[in-house]
Amino acid sequence: MTLELLLRPDVPGDLLALLSLRGTFVFGVAALLSVLGGRRAPALERGLLRGTFAAYAVVVLFTVFPVFAGVSTLTVGSFTRTGLGDPTTPPLSGWPIVLWATGAALVVVRLGVGNGVARWRTRASRSVPTPVSLQDRVSSLARQRGLRRRVRVVVGSGLTTPATWGTLRPTLFLPVTCLSMDRSRLEAVIHHELEHVRAFDAAGAWLVAVAEATLWFHPLVHWIVRRFDDAKEFSSDRAAVSSSGDPVAYAETLLHFGALARERSAAAAGAAFARSGRLEERIRRIVSAPSADRPIGATAPGLAVVLIVTVALIVTVALALSVRATWSITVENGDSRPPVEASR
Repeated sequence: MTLELLLRPDVPGDLLALLSLRGTFVFGVAALLSVLGGRRAPALERGLLRGTFAAYAVVVLFTVFPVFAGVSTLTVGSFTRTGLGDPTTPPLSGWPIVLWATGAALVVVRLGVGNGVARWRTRASRSVPTPVSLQDRVSSLARQRGLRRRVRVVVGSGLTTPATWGTLRPTLFLPVTCLSMDRSRLEAVIHHELEHVRAFDAAGAWLVAVAEATLWFHPLVHWIVRRFDDAKEFSSDRAAVSSSGDPVAYAETLLHFGALARERSAAAAGAAFARSGRLEERIRRIVSAPSADRPIGATAPGLAVVLIVTVALIVTVALALSVRATWSITVENGDSRPPVEASR
């Protein structure tokens, strides 16, 4: 029955319950693989988690499309394929969709407003003429990293930290203070941002948004999102350090951007580059030897709590599916009474 719920596109039941169950399976497997791999290979973890979010996006299509194609008998609260408020729907089954839709809408608004404000602040920053030598150098470094896409460079006087926007036509925004950096430090910053471009992190953000919006209530999803954000930054930091060969100098560069962001605005465009809550952890990992990376056991307490909550969620979802299946069978047999009464 469990495999049927995970794999069959036409399985009867509740849409939200199936999304929760299938999402739990996808992200649960990813969490275990991520923890077992530790944080010693952030590039590998980044790829694993990016693939996880892509797989979940497929799961969403796999679950939702059969409903509109007429293949599935899924319901969503009291909303069914045949209309609103179907009399065969169990009592009080409409409030979950209202609650879920409200939460999903708030997440979409938060993500949209945050992304829009960041883009506006970045693009509205008064730009200064970009030196031709800088654009040529970025293009050369991009080719070295195997990038065929042209990366446009914009230097802004109002920027506090570097930022990269766009997937097919990426643009690298640099604070004007970067023009006064020595060559090796500037190239380290550029390598960091180019690694984001190479890994298609901008596109990956849309996949993350799908998971955050549809499973906003799921603790495991929030844990995976944070883990993915860290893996992206750690992997890009390693690319920067590999290019410069001087981890201390690169750590000092991060501190410079962090101080600049705090002086002007912590919410300025590109603040993720030097987010205060994680900057200390990034610097610790940069200046420490690879063997000093956080071991597997360091993340075990937090993961244990997440897994306990997840198990409880799976049990709840399974019970909900069981009740709904029983209700469907009762209705098909021509008895509109609740399953408990119908069995008497």
